[in-house]
Formats: sequence, C-alpha cells, structure tokens
Amino acid sequence: MADLYSVRDALRTLGVTDGDILLFHSSLKSFGYIEGGADAVIDGALLAVGDRGTLVAPTLVQRDFANAYKNWDKNRTPSDVGRITEVFRKRPEALRSDQATHSVAAIGPMAKFLTEGHTAYGPRPSIYGDYAFAESSPWQKMYDLGGKVVFMGATIESNTYRHFIEARMIARALAAVRDEGAKRELLSRLAGFDDRPEYFREAAEKEKNGTPMRLAFPYLRGDDYLREVLASAGLEKDTFCGASRFMLFEIRAMVDEVERRIAENPSDWILSPEGLRWYTDALAAGA
Repeated sequence: MADLYSVRDALRTLGVTDGDILLFHSSLKSFGYIEGGADAVIDGALLAVGDRGTLVAPTLVQRDFANAYKNWDKNRTPSDVGRITEVFRKRPEALRSDQATHSVAAIGPMAKFLTEGHTAYGPRPSIYGDYAFAESSPWQKMYDLGGKVVFMGATIESNTYRHFIEARMIARALAAVRDEGAKRELLSRLAGFDDRPEYFREAAEKEKNGTPMRLAFPYLRGDDYLREVLASAGLEKDTFCGASRFMLFEIRAMVDEVERRIAENPSDWILSPEGLRWYTDALAAGA
C-alpha cells in the first residue's frame, strides 16, 4: 500500500533532491490504493523537493478545448488533466499561470517566478495559441532552470514538453526566413488554434482516402517511440510506488535530445506528410 512517504521515497530514489523544480504528470488510479488519496501524492512530492524546492502541476484545459480562450478564468477554470492536478490547483498556497490552454500551478519558493507573466513576451506559433509555450512561459522557465519532470503512473503520451518542442522548432524555422513574403506564405499554411478541430478532422479523413489537407502542422509523435529514444540515450529513470510506475527525466536533457534527433531526421518525428512538408519548406526558405 502506498502513502505519502512511499511517494517521497520513490522520488528520492529517482534522484529528486531538496531544492529541485519538479513538474509532475499523474494518474491517481495508477496507484491502485494510496492512503490519503490525491493529497498524499502531493504531500509526498512536496517532501521530496523539500522547503527549498518547487512542485509544479500542469493545469490544462482539454475537454472543452474549442472554448478554452472564451471561457478561461485563472481562478475558476478547473484543471482537467487528472484528479491530482485539480486538488493541487485548489490548494490555497498554489499559484497558477494565466494562459487558457497550457497553464501550470506551482507551490514553493519559485512558484511566483514560474507562474507570472506566462504570456508576457516571446510568442511562438503553436496549434494551442501563440503564447502557450512562449519564451516567457513556465515551460521555458523550467527548461532554463534545470527542472525535472516525473510521470507518476501517466504515460509518455502526456508529455507536454513535446508541444513545447514543436513551438520552438516552428519559431526557429520561421526566424531564419529573411524574405517576408515567404514567411507570410508559410504562416498562412500553418494550422493554428482556431483550426485545430478542423485540422485533426481533415487529418483523419486524409488517412482514410488521401484527400489533401488545407493546412499543415508539424505535430510530433509522443508515443512509446519517444520513451524508447530517451531510454536509449540513458535519460530515463524509473521505479515503482505501490502499483504506480514512476518515470523521471531532466527537462533540458530530454528537450535537447529530442531536438537533436529531429534535426537529424525530422521524418521520424513529424506525424503528417503535410506537417513534414511545411517544416522542410520552412527550413529551405531559411537556408
């Protein structure tokens, strides 16, 4: 049977130490039974990072995604990426960033720095909005500060950092394009937030009958291939806490490794032919 102390001990086994910035993706049901429920998972993780550390949870909007920007309220919109994240968000000491689709909540000495100014500067084109993974976002700050990410019973598919990588690779590719006309043309082809439901419907149709898509987006795979790559590079640490499997990665090392692999062979990573074509066209325009 798991409890808060076994959560702490599992995280310490993975190398979490006092003072760490630790982002968690989680599945409460993966534990089977844990004494104290979601609060025990949170308290155990807080013990692992210590008084000098900061614990961070994704508080994303997923279920009503099409209306995320219309209905967003930082203080009232729930996190719908797991029970633990919503319990975490509601803690009185938790601070939340102000961005409609990919906010985070944080507790600890770095919470204010991580969550403030999510949309302050450095927009990056993304299918989730230009500021979800901006240069000022918590996702960039955790990367810069050497944070860690743990998957507590969650699969690698929940790795939000693959979307951070998408936004960075798009921004880099566009920044290298000097011809403004070519840049505008590339942007006009790129699917954005308002196109997201249509884009994925069209992608599904294309799989069925080969119809061309109106828009493109270099959407990266986040399946077991990602985990295999990270494990083969020696970047994954894993252990069990009760019935829940924990996997831990250092954020900067993970992002840098995936970006290096994409640069070597983007066709291994970009899911749709249209997205791959957009990306290779962008690179060619900036060459």
